[in-house]
Amino acid sequence: MFKFSVFIPTYNAGKWLKKCLDSIYYQNYPKEKIEVIIVDGGSSDNTKEIASRYPVKFHINKRKLAHYAFTIYGELASGDLTVMFAADNELVGNDWFSTVNDCFESNLELAAAWGRIVADKHDAAVNHYFSLIQSEPLSYFLNKNISYYLERSQSVNSKEKEINFFRMDSQRPLVWGANGLVLRYDFVKKYFLEEDFIGDNDIFQKMIEENHDLIGYIPNLNIIHHHVSSVREWRSKLKRNYFQHFLKHRKKRNLNWIIDKFFFKKLFIWFFYAGIPVFSGIHALFLAVKNKNKYWLYHPILSFLQFVTYSWLTVSTQEGRGFIKDVFLKKAK
Repeated sequence: MFKFSVFIPTYNAGKWLKKCLDSIYYQNYPKEKIEVIIVDGGSSDNTKEIASRYPVKFHINKRKLAHYAFTIYGELASGDLTVMFAADNELVGNDWFSTVNDCFESNLELAAAWGRIVADKHDAAVNHYFSLIQSEPLSYFLNKNISYYLERSQSVNSKEKEINFFRMDSQRPLVWGANGLVLRYDFVKKYFLEEDFIGDNDIFQKMIEENHDLIGYIPNLNIIHHHVSSVREWRSKLKRNYFQHFLKHRKKRNLNWIIDKFFFKKLFIWFFYAGIPVFSGIHALFLAVKNKNKYWLYHPILSFLQFVTYSWLTVSTQEGRGFIKDVFLKKAK
């Protein structure tokens, strides 16, 4: 049996942390094989008090941003498998770890495994939209490679759960993020320890570029992502993430997981698709009718908000203008 090290960066996470940890310790998996490492960015709420009720390792990240927490985690983790998690995540069912363990035991070459993000029935409606696209609107538009891989995958069944195995091409990336992505720790440990500022998708991309490229996708292995309670909260989080995690630190990061060879062509199309909501609106209406799902109607609203937010931050900040300059210099060369 593999040992899991669950990585949870936190900041004022008291609202969801109890549900998050309860779902982890509810699992029908040996407790000594589950290690939870919380790296906190200086919470002022009851995050630390909640964490103290559980057998977790709790450490402070003096640099606050979650992307600086990876090094702290890397120095503490002792598991075979790393689970990239968030305090607003919640495992569904009690066989999550056992299913993932079986997935990795079935193929010792396997580098990563991932399931599906879902919304809780009590979550805000906007979260049900995010569960449809498994990301945010721009990434959903730019990167739909999962369909390509699933069409070419080898499908097996393990304990009534389907597992799709495929080889991933670093030139055909996937945007997977923190919500339950499991990585074989031996393959990625150096990225945690050697990089000053890094993100979950950066680590995944670096691993693929080093030819650790066998991936397992388990579509009915679910994680609830409570994410946000309103559109306003989502836009606030979007602004912070785009500026702090992308524009401000983009030169330190491996962004090949999003800026692929077709990135600028697709981004140009997205400007019209999202910036003129009639296009995304027609598309959303078609999807809502086709899939009989009303939450698609959030798509044109959130696409337009992301377009406005990213455009404004890009032209109004020094970091954004630097990004534009670098893009044109690169194109000129």
